[in-house]
Amino acid sequence: MQPSESHKEAKLEVQHYQPELLRAARMGLLHQLRDILGSDNITITPVVLEPVVMIDIERVDIDVERVDTLEMDSILHVVAASGDEENFLECASVIHEKAKHLLDAGNSKGDTPFHCAARAGGVEMLSRLIHLARADGGHARVTDVLRKQNKKGETALHEALRLANKKTMKEMVKKLMEVDPELACIPHCDATSPLYLAVSLGHDDIAVFLHSENEKLSYSGPYGQNVLHVAVLRGKEITKKLLDWNKALTKQADKLTGSTPLHIAISWGSQSKEVIKLLLHCDESAAFQSDNSGSFPIHVAATLSSRSTLRVLLDTVPTCAGLRDGNGQTFLLDLILIPCICIFSLLSLCM
Repeated sequence: MQPSESHKEAKLEVQHYQPELLRAARMGLLHQLRDILGSDNITITPVVLEPVVMIDIERVDIDVERVDTLEMDSILHVVAASGDEENFLECASVIHEKAKHLLDAGNSKGDTPFHCAARAGGVEMLSRLIHLARADGGHARVTDVLRKQNKKGETALHEALRLANKKTMKEMVKKLMEVDPELACIPHCDATSPLYLAVSLGHDDIAVFLHSENEKLSYSGPYGQNVLHVAVLRGKEITKKLLDWNKALTKQADKLTGSTPLHIAISWGSQSKEVIKLLLHCDESAAFQSDNSGSFPIHVAATLSSRSTLRVLLDTVPTCAGLRDGNGQTFLLDLILIPCICIFSLLSLCM
């Protein structure tokens, strides 16, 4: 038989097994999976019959009718997302024995089996995958696979933080941080850090835990923000903790509008009055930092006609009253342009 004919025959053999392989992985059919993977007809090299269809152990086409959402998961991705039952755990071990490189293989979104296990809330599955990685190459191999980022720059820790079940989420986060405390340091900049995600989801206790495990953790957020940009919207307590950990957070402006955490807090109105006080007491110079349009925090407060916010700014940093925005105007002109503000209100603010 010619080599080319042999190659075509191998493709057909693999194609024949693909539905059974996917079914075994989906259902955790350990014995059937062993039988299929034990066959000499199954290759661990990707075989592509169509542009969007991978049909062997390496890749499983799980929804050929919806190509736009196709993730091109390997069967280890499928098993990792299926739960903590013993049969799925054993299936993961069997697949790993056949194709060790699948342990940190990414699908079209860059997700590894670790991402899938964490997203599914599979604490035991995650532990099994960590065990397999450790057996491959010790702690170095474990940290290598856990720090793998998907195309959003996120690790399995990010997926764990999004779990709706708080108990499972805490257990998984604790497990990941025990194995590798450096996970809280990823990504380093210009993307959503685990700390930012925890604070934005209201998990203040988890934020404190992440910091206790690694004080050099990442504070970064999306679009040039840092965690303080979102913390000021969550409340006084978490804002205070972050300022205690890193006072420099007050100075960072986001990339979209040039807004600092103080701009954000003021835009939230009078309900952020206590947070604004914290920010100013930590760093008065924040009142003298303009956004991309040239507006200083006091101009934002004036535009919103927030009397209580203006009072906090003028009481704490009275010299900010003379600041001029990109149009050369002080905050008083912004107030005059608001119909409901009378001249007596303006005078009382400046007294």
